[in-house]
Amino acid sequence: EITKLEANYELLLQRNNTLLAKNTQLQALANSDLTHEEKIKPLSGVTINIICPDDHLERDGRYRFNNEKKRNEAWANAKKEFIKLMKRKVPQRVYLLVGPPCSGKSSWAKSKNINPDRHAVIVDATNLTAGERASWAVLTAKANDVKICVVRFVVDEMTLRSRNMKRHHKMLDEDVLEEKIK
Repeated sequence: EITKLEANYELLLQRNNTLLAKNTQLQALANSDLTHEEKIKPLSGVTINIICPDDHLERDGRYRFNNEKKRNEAWANAKKEFIKLMKRKVPQRVYLLVGPPCSGKSSWAKSKNINPDRHAVIVDATNLTAGERASWAVLTAKANDVKICVVRFVVDEMTLRSRNMKRHHKMLDEDVLEEKIK
């Protein structure tokens, strides 16, 4: 009975996160200077690229978050990918995901629930500090026609801890998760 309640709770949280993300997108559109037609006009052949430093931390089935050198290399590689995408001469929207580990960022990114008016670049990382977020924004400075949309994930601490326990190969040590939550 408790397991079933937990599963229903997780499902409701995922739905809530999806609705919050959609609401953020709608608010961004409502507050933009575009006309109604421009807001809903989909772009044909939209590409969606996900930039995730974690992708560079998984090798041979192991997640190497605790290795600071590998973590720094992973971030450097992710930034190189991002810079390459920013050089494209197409209208782009950067979705800068913000939230602690286990808050649903990667699930949202994989759902590709985006506004189809521009090519999308989803930055799937915690981006918890203003400095981390600014570092991505600075990389868009020389890009052609880029808009940035921040998607913030707000999840209670108990849910984050529960999700972390279920992440078998990507489970973070308690002290690391605690640091990211606060």
